Amino acid sequence: MESGYQSALIALDTIEDCVIITDEKGIIINANKALEKFLSVTKKELVKKNLEEFITFSKDKNQNEKVSLTSVLEKNQKVDVICADRHDDELVFVDGKITPIKEKQIMGTVITFKEFGKDKDLINKLYTQARQDTLTGLPNRLAFEEGIKGLLEGRKIDAKQYALLYLDLDQFKIINDTCGHFAGDQFLKQIALLMKKSIRDTDLIGRLGGDEFGILLKNINATNACKIAGKICEVIKNYRFIWDGKIFTTGVSIGIVMITDESNDFETILNYADRGCYISKEKGGNTYQIYYECNDKAIANQNGEVMWIPLIYSAIEEDKFELHYQPIVATNDKEDMSYEVLLRLRNKEGDLIYPGAFFSMAQRYNIMCDIDFWVINKFFEHIHDLYKSETMDHTQRFNLNISGASLTNEKILECIEEKIDSSCMNANQLCFEISETIAISHYSKAKDFINQLKKIGCKLALDNFGTGLTTFEYIKNLNIDYLKIDGSFTNNIAKNKVNYTMVSSIKEIATLMNIKTVAQCVENKEVYQAVKDIGIDYIQGYYISKPIGLRKTNE
Repeated sequence: MESGYQSALIALDTIEDCVIITDEKGIIINANKALEKFLSVTKKELVKKNLEEFITFSKDKNQNEKVSLTSVLEKNQKVDVICADRHDDELVFVDGKITPIKEKQIMGTVITFKEFGKDKDLINKLYTQARQDTLTGLPNRLAFEEGIKGLLEGRKIDAKQYALLYLDLDQFKIINDTCGHFAGDQFLKQIALLMKKSIRDTDLIGRLGGDEFGILLKNINATNACKIAGKICEVIKNYRFIWDGKIFTTGVSIGIVMITDESNDFETILNYADRGCYISKEKGGNTYQIYYECNDKAIANQNGEVMWIPLIYSAIEEDKFELHYQPIVATNDKEDMSYEVLLRLRNKEGDLIYPGAFFSMAQRYNIMCDIDFWVINKFFEHIHDLYKSETMDHTQRFNLNISGASLTNEKILECIEEKIDSSCMNANQLCFEISETIAISHYSKAKDFINQLKKIGCKLALDNFGTGLTTFEYIKNLNIDYLKIDGSFTNNIAKNKVNYTMVSSIKEIATLMNIKTVAQCVENKEVYQAVKDIGIDYIQGYYISKPIGLRKTNE
């Protein structure tokens, strides 16, 4: 033990940075030679003395935020320091940390720092560089975090209201993936400028990393915070980014949290705002959501999630899900037909529950891959039974939906290939559908996934086309066979000239790209006739047929 302790002391003295160890009262227990040199005091003179007799530290260059060891220990949080006062009228700039020592209880602190020097101009430059995002010129995450923490420390004597906005750009990956990172950087610089112009001079905006930003709104209530968030959404939505002759649009998802007297730390506040941003994404993006400071259990109860999660797991394990099939019929040949495989859940009362009621919870709790596996396995069981009973021919085609979570799951691809190889089906009888918003959000992953399925011989469809503001340049780089036009464009196409023109344009460009088109949500004869006049290749909707059970697919 004695040998180990001596080794530790020797190791401490080899560290070039200054090191001080104190007890819980701030009494110096140990220090290294670097500190002796820095203070011009021997270790014997230091040990058993109060640290503040020799040196104090500050968190800012003007010494407005002096650090108290008592405060560090009470909060049990590590603190960064940049100034050291040696009590000889000599202020020195440092890069240091004060870290609480804790086992079962607080035992003291470890203070480490290295000296920068006394050149204030140099220090100011280093200070600015360390807290500024080099791309946008905005404060970086460190500076933004310091701003929030400074606010929280003075919150009890400040009666003003504050709001934190967490902003995540929608569909930014399209620009990076199609135009390169330099174009992405230029886009971020312009977006940062737009955001800065959308807030007040008194507010603080920072880039937190990647395409994520934070805004601290000062002296503001929830209503006005929402107004500013809405303004930012509108400004970004209306912005057009032009690069190499291509035009890109995007949106922004915003989470809002009000900072109250109960708000204790930066990490918790940012986490709440991030969750609000997640809900905005779930709504389709380019919107905002206030996330109130309450525990996850209460939120889960409020949204019915506590009820849904075990039901979903039970449906997977006990085969309580059902597969239904909806015909997709060619407009010029009713014999040319395929079926989309749709998931349903039957409750105890015998009622069918549609996926919209539980998919958002399945996505949030990472259950979508399990659901995809269930659908694939059950579908091939159904197909095997139908072929065995000779009630289905070998040319029948089916469309299966794939979630975003499965795009990077190699086992899904292995499962699909294995099922095809062991079945009576050919790969070209299967078409996998990926929604446009998922393909946009996970562009590279979607592209790889599509290419893998194409190698197997399967067909691919981009579902709900038109909802994600996708450019056709982007579509050209995806090896797809079908565009399924979102129902929001088709369900009133007979009466809405704008929608009629948009669908006509989609059809015209898709034809040039050798991609077939499918009109969804065809509910009546007028819509059917309109899409047929445009020349849409296939139609799907209640006018043709509602989703039907397994045994009726070949009738």
